[in-house]
Amino acid sequence: MAKQTKSLTCHPSAESDIIEIWQAFGWELFNTQEVFSKDTHFEEGWTSGSINSVTETTHYVKLTFQRDPANVPHYAELKKLEDEFNSVPDPGPMPEGASIFHIFIGFMLCTIPGVYLLIKTISAKAAKPKWEQAYAEFIQKRQEIYEKALAVANS
Repeated sequence: MAKQTKSLTCHPSAESDIIEIWQAFGWELFNTQEVFSKDTHFEEGWTSGSINSVTETTHYVKLTFQRDPANVPHYAELKKLEDEFNSVPDPGPMPEGASIFHIFIGFMLCTIPGVYLLIKTISAKAAKPKWEQAYAEFIQKRQEIYEKALAVANS
């Protein structure tokens, strides 16, 4: 069977954790590349004649993993656990509301934007505990699968 390759990107602070997780599923780190770029350019402002300097920063690590199924002990079981790990549903980003300042500005400009921002904030606050519960379950399920994979890999 041919070697398999997997590439992914992550924040530099998560690099060692990501490597550790995927090694539990039989992947070996093949290559790592840190990408850091800063782009500064000028953009026209909202008012005519004003020019603003804008700096955009990109910073991430690209990790490339390889594995040869023929050389990975318990490959079928690790592959099954990896598929299960990847299929745990992600709860998505945390719901966010507007700040008091934005709500105030919305009411000052017009009632409709203010009401919209107020409703958005109230619904975000109501949804936050549900999201936190879903995120905790997401982490717990992935942790359980990861621990099973470690046990299989070390047996």
